[in-house]
Amino acid sequence: GKDLVLHRIFAGLAYSIYNAYPATVSITSRGSYVTQLYNKAAVIELREHSQGFSQRGVERNECPPTIGYVLEGGRGVRVEAGRLLMSTAGWITFSFTACQSGVRAHPRLGLGSVMPEPLVDECRELMSGISLQMDTNSDSRYPGTGFLVTCDPEALTQFEGLGGFIEGTSVKKGAFAGMEKNGLLRSAISLQGRIYSCKEEAQQFLKCFGDEISLDTKLYMNRI
Repeated sequence: GKDLVLHRIFAGLAYSIYNAYPATVSITSRGSYVTQLYNKAAVIELREHSQGFSQRGVERNECPPTIGYVLEGGRGVRVEAGRLLMSTAGWITFSFTACQSGVRAHPRLGLGSVMPEPLVDECRELMSGISLQMDTNSDSRYPGTGFLVTCDPEALTQFEGLGGFIEGTSVKKGAFAGMEKNGLLRSAISLQGRIYSCKEEAQQFLKCFGDEISLDTKLYMNRI
């Protein structure tokens, strides 16, 4: 992954639970990091909780990974698990539609893309249990898989209230690549219902509100 903060969380948890501190290596050519934990106890425990943890291909389809053990945790555990899932495999994007006065931006908050259907169901249960309602969707090109998505503005506000994405995680692709996910989430909430002259202006406003710019600049942009 490309978010160093997630590698640090993984390393910190490994040390806390298994008294082993894995090293993180930077892969400069890909702009990403690799953190490897060499610990037999960790592997055994992960396989006990999720038999499909280390399987690939056909075997993984027959025995997909599970987060059932997370669903057994208290609310605090499930909230943080949900935030971590959204920070690693979640996304926020926009569609743009023409209206009589210009263009509107419609945010979409999602999780995953081609997750095995049983895992999609578990993730939906996890999110629902922390009051984040998301719908199941799928791509017909990849049978047996799916993802979660919501276009409900209240869901975005609810997710922000839970803490949102892990601070330091960023958008990887598209027009908002490089922005912090939480910045884009705040933009989506703050600019709901706004009408723009064109798609490019909408993208610029969303970027500016999401970046760490001064409050005076934000207030100025809100007036024009």
